[in-house]
Parts: sequence; structure tokens; C-alpha cells
Amino acid sequence: MTLAGLVTRRLALAVALAFAAQIVLVGWEYGIDIEELAKASAEREIAAITKRLTVGKDRLSFEMPPDFEERYERFPRSYGLQIIDGEGEVLLERNAALFVGEPYDPKSRLDLAWKVEPAADHVVRIMARRVEGGPDPYVVRFVAVDDPAGLYWSVLFHETIDHVILPMVPLGLGLILVAAAVVRRSLAPLSAAAEAARRVDPGHTRFRIGTQGLPAEVASLVDAVDRLLGRLDDMVAARGAFAGMVAHELRTPLTLLKLDLDRLAGPDAERAQQDVQSMARLVDQLLGMARLEAMPADRMPTIDLAEIARDVVARLAPIAIEAGRELAFSDQGGAMALGEGEAISAALRNLVENALRVTPAGGTVLVEAGPGPELLVADEGPGLPADGVATLFERWRQGDTTTRGRAGLGLAIVARTMEIHGGRVTCGNGLEAGAWFRLAFRAE
Repeated sequence: MTLAGLVTRRLALAVALAFAAQIVLVGWEYGIDIEELAKASAEREIAAITKRLTVGKDRLSFEMPPDFEERYERFPRSYGLQIIDGEGEVLLERNAALFVGEPYDPKSRLDLAWKVEPAADHVVRIMARRVEGGPDPYVVRFVAVDDPAGLYWSVLFHETIDHVILPMVPLGLGLILVAAAVVRRSLAPLSAAAEAARRVDPGHTRFRIGTQGLPAEVASLVDAVDRLLGRLDDMVAARGAFAGMVAHELRTPLTLLKLDLDRLAGPDAERAQQDVQSMARLVDQLLGMARLEAMPADRMPTIDLAEIARDVVARLAPIAIEAGRELAFSDQGGAMALGEGEAISAALRNLVENALRVTPAGGTVLVEAGPGPELLVADEGPGLPADGVATLFERWRQGDTTTRGRAGLGLAIVARTMEIHGGRVTCGNGLEAGAWFRLAFRAE
């Protein structure tokens, strides 16, 4: 859910809670005043009766609704009704014994009379309303003893609908719609910035969100995030500079050590020379990584991955032949990408050397460029262990644990190289045998 949608949803919830609170307050206010409820229910009953009176030239006619008739029959000791003409004659009557005291005079100027008669175990409430119509005014009287039919709560329900729900529903909906439009318009720049931040490559910390177009309420937060990204840039640059400095300092003693070992002979000296050579290559790769870390991603040149792959194959072909393996190259076309050639060459060389090492004598290692900005290395070795693929590119991990003298940084360097380039490295096992590694780059 978007930020604007989340805020709108919370506003709608707040309006709904306010709406519910208003209903509770109105219900509580009406509910605690039984006399007002009783009076309102009597007025409602008389109004409903009055609507059904037909005024003729000489007399009134009235048709009792079935639900009213049923209530007067069911509760003969609780509800009563009288309709009296201008001469005091009773035109219609139900449960007349409930009426106490003197009848209301139709000629009285009072339009409404309300009387409460307390008794030992109940309360009698009588309302009389004077209605103009016909040759003379007439009176409708209603009596209620307690409220077994729940007329009070019916009034409370209708009052809540008439005075709370009907006015507040359009108001609440309008408020939500207006708030949604305002929130969506106000947070649109922030949502766009968040989407841009989600799409940025983790290896490129030089990205900045920027405060242009953002509301003042969030501009300070975004500015703080941009400053944090700046400090992260400085940390990454310092780390790369330190790694480059250490690698540079190691080159001289390694070179001297290699010269000293060249003067020695024997199998132990040869193994030591190979180890020193591997260390020198690792140092060179670290220097290359330091240069790559310092290079802005948007300033990387367009390179031909096929040319890089062809050069790596040419350099390693003598080693493959000496080890009794074949090294093949295939150009599928369109292998152009943005990147740093030396770093990509070092990463590809790591993969090819690993493939040559695990491929048995007489086997073939295939290096393929394309189609598109991709490089593929496939071997004919034993394949990758199913439980080790997830951690294969972690630092200090080795896919081939039988090889001595390796720091386990080769595949981690490959993964980091692809991360800096905005690409990714994937691997898997072939259909019959061997494993494959694919380097997928950003297109130019």
C-alpha cells in the first residue's frame, strides 16, 4: 500500500471512530432522560395517527393501521388512544380505561398538553394534541403506562438516524474524499522519491533523493537521509582507499619474495612460487576493486564483453592446454555493457580458472558472450553442491575445498564486482554434468 493510501485509510478510520463516538453520545444523552424519550414517543405516535385522519365536510374518518391495532390489542393495560371532535364526542377509542383525569378541551388554545400521573408501581403519561381540521378542531390523545413495546427505543433509533447518521454520513464521506485528494497531492513527491529509492542499486550510494517538490513537513527528513547517504559514501571511499593502500603496500614484498623463490629449485619451491603468484593476483584484484569502488557508476564507459572474454580465453588457453583441458569461446552477439574492463576481466578470469580446476582432463570449459550484456562460463566438473549454492559467493567460502593456498575471496570478488556494476551473478548445475556461472550486466 502506498503512503498516501495508508494515510487516507487512517483518516477514514478516524472519521469512523468519531462517527461512532457521536452515535454513542447522542444515544447516551437521549437514553438517560426517560421523560424526554416518553414525550418524543408520544408525539411520534400522535403524528402517525394524525396523518391517517381524513377530514370531511361534516366529520372525520380514520383507518387504524394493522400494526397499531395489534399493539393496542396486545397491551391493553399499557397503551390507549382517543380521537375527540370539537364537541367533545369520542370518534375513536382504544383502551379508554387507561385515561385518568379530565379530558382535554378541544376548544382550548393550548396546542399540546403533557401530563404525568405517578402511581404505586407504574407511571401514566398522557399527551393530547389539538389539531385544526374540518369544521372544528379535534384532539388526539395518547396514553402510555411504562413501555413494554419498546416505543422509547424506537424513538431513540429514529432520532439517531435523523440527527446523526443522515447528516454525518455525507459530511464524513465528503471529508474523506477531500482528505484523500489533499493527502495524495501532498505526498505524491514523497511517494515518487520513495519509489526511486527502492529502485536504486545498493552498490551505488551516490544516489540522492533530493528535497525538490517535497512538502516542508518531510523535506527535513529527506535532507537528513541524503546527508546520511553522503556519510556512507565517505565511509565506502575510505574503505576502498584503505584496501587499495594495503594492497599496494603488499605488492613490493610479494615481488621480492617471488624473486627470492625463483632462485630456489625443487617441488616445494614450485608450490611456494604458485602460492605467491596467487597472492599477487589477489592483491591486484583488490587494487582493481579499490579503483572500481571509487568510480562513479554513471561514468562507467561502454565496453564490449566479447572482447574482454576473448582476451581472457587467449591468456588462459596455454594454461588449459598444459593441464589437458580445452577452453572454448562463443560470441552470441550484442554483448555491450557499461563497466570497468579490468575489473570485469579479473572477475571472469576467476570463474574460468575455477572451471579449469574442477573440469577433469580431456574436458571442455566454455566461455560465452551474449546474447545481450551477459557472460557465461560452463564447466564439466562435478557440479555445485545443493546445500552450498546459497553461500557460494560469501567471503571466505570455497566451492572447491580440496585446493590449497586459496583465500576463498575469488567468488566474493566476482559478486562484489557485479554489485558495483549494477548487475548480478547467478549459477546452477547443467542438465547432465558440470556447473555454469552467468554474469548479467546493465545494458549500455
